[in-house]
Amino acid sequence: MHARRRTSCRSHGAGAKRSDSIRARPGCSDGGLLAGLPALCANGLLSGLGKHLALPQGFYSALHILLVLGFMALGRIRRPEGLRHIPPGELGKVIGLDRVPEVRTLRAKVAAMAATGDPQAWMQELSKRWMQDDPAEAGYLYVDGHVRVYSGETAKLPRRYVSRQKLCLRGTTDYWVNDAVGRPFFVVSKAVTEGLADTLLKDIVPQLLSSVPQQPTAAELDSDPLLHRFIIVFDREGATPSLLTQLWQRRIGALTYRKNVSDAWPESEFTEQDVAIPDGGSTRMKLAMRQTQLGKQAALAVTEVRRLTSSGHQTAIVTTAQRLGTTVIAGRMFARWCQENFFAYMMQHYDIDGLIEYGAQSLPGTTKVVNPAWRKLDKEIRQARHTQRQMQAQVAKGVVLDGKEIQKKAESVEAMQAAGAVLEALRLERKKTPGRSRSTACPRTSDPLSCCR
Repeated sequence: MHARRRTSCRSHGAGAKRSDSIRARPGCSDGGLLAGLPALCANGLLSGLGKHLALPQGFYSALHILLVLGFMALGRIRRPEGLRHIPPGELGKVIGLDRVPEVRTLRAKVAAMAATGDPQAWMQELSKRWMQDDPAEAGYLYVDGHVRVYSGETAKLPRRYVSRQKLCLRGTTDYWVNDAVGRPFFVVSKAVTEGLADTLLKDIVPQLLSSVPQQPTAAELDSDPLLHRFIIVFDREGATPSLLTQLWQRRIGALTYRKNVSDAWPESEFTEQDVAIPDGGSTRMKLAMRQTQLGKQAALAVTEVRRLTSSGHQTAIVTTAQRLGTTVIAGRMFARWCQENFFAYMMQHYDIDGLIEYGAQSLPGTTKVVNPAWRKLDKEIRQARHTQRQMQAQVAKGVVLDGKEIQKKAESVEAMQAAGAVLEALRLERKKTPGRSRSTACPRTSDPLSCCR
């Protein structure tokens, strides 16, 4: 902080000069941020300069912009607007300039870096580097989706279910790939998505196949039919035999919860065991393991592990990586909660739900979205079904006593039958209408520079 000394200015007659004020000693209120600069550099903050990111010559270079964004993260300045509450000269000294850019300038520079550079290639390069730094943890990849709710009017995004608010809201879905202790590797943002399984197979798995280190060779995979490349951990959304089979065809192990568990294993099968936690600790769980199969037509062989809680509830876990032990399966699966903690922490401290830049882009014409005609018919069917149920309830109530009541009852039956005929006609028309069509001009919000860590 600036240290100033108060001085008194006395007049010494005509023509006398006031005594000079003592100069303020040099200092910087935000200088402590420089202590985090080595960590930022070690994580690759400046690795994309001149290769994936650049700016034309000007007062603020790409180096200055990256330093500002890095120091904003260290100082928990969640959005560019937060710079308005900080003296620009103080933070400017930290980046070696007179002042930091104002909000509008910072947003414009970030947009220019994204437009002229290749942030996606930079993120892939950083992801591969982080995996190589810890190859053991890179063998277990945790994948989960996080919905960024969008409340603006620039783009009309599809609605999706937001579990933390228990509502269907407009927004984009970010699929994060983390390690077992919550450190992120990369993120895939989807304005239009068909779910976790589709994103895994089309966007995430191809990048993992080229990035995960220490994968077995083709010869090793051929000689050992149970050997896997690496393991992907996800929740029940992707726990389908179809997805597990397609992943194993690429020799990728899957670890997830089992859906629709109706049977209970005898408590005599469970034994209390020490389970190592990826962050270094350990805990004790009652576990049991069996070899089982998923699916009816083309059954998939999996290993199933169940945990028995003190209340008697059994949590079922399945994996296609059959070389894993019971305690490893349980420890790695229950470590998935680190990703939920990551989302909560990042929302509070780093505002991952916010956008660096607001804008709209048209989706490619090959992207398929919900057919508006099918959506309209689906809405009409719901309305017709509601009308039919009202008619059925009206027919079911009341007692026929005389001819007048009989006439009313007959009219109600006719109305119910007419409503049923309308409903059936709408269902047939919806069946003939394609559920999805190619996008023509479906805009989405844009986040031009999104990178992890």
